[in-house]
Amino acid sequence: MINKVLQFYNYDKALAYFEDRLMHIHQAPVKRSGFKAVAKPVLLLAILKAIDNGTISANRFDYNLLESYYTTLFRQYFMQARQESLTPMYYPWYFMSHDDFWHLSWQGSEPIKTESPSAAFIRRNTTHAYFSDDLWTLVCHPGYRHQLMQFLIEEKIIAPLRSNSGKIAAESGPSLKTMLMMLMAI
Repeated sequence: MINKVLQFYNYDKALAYFEDRLMHIHQAPVKRSGFKAVAKPVLLLAILKAIDNGTISANRFDYNLLESYYTTLFRQYFMQARQESLTPMYYPWYFMSHDDFWHLSWQGSEPIKTESPSAAFIRRNTTHAYFSDDLWTLVCHPGYRHQLMQFLIEEKIIAPLRSNSGKIAAESGPSLKTMLMMLMAI
């Protein structure tokens, strides 16, 4: 169904709905800076880019396939988003399942709950992740997919910096420890 446009689907309304949902997803705070971790928006952006280049053509996301996309994008936005370290993909992969548009397909019939997921936990207990039908329909439309990608970059990755610009200006820059952690993540 990739790039199939539905004639009677209200894409504008769906885009507004999902932009609102994404504005309200829970993002853990980065310990020292107080900024929000950008792991969930980066994971979503990785999926949209994989759809865009044809790597993903069905509403079925493979953890192993997306890991390199996620890591590349996280490194790209690492400094801009003032992250202290690379957040492993298994955190947003698992914890985004608390949002109504992201679902995990479990190996068994019941979801397994944990407070500390790992890549091994994800690989052992899930087969794939997938979007709600409405979000999948929206991102299959190239124009709306690109709008959602731009929204994620501008509003969920870069915008938090603009809202804290006074705080950033008052800082003399990242500490040596933070700079070393950033270099290690790269």
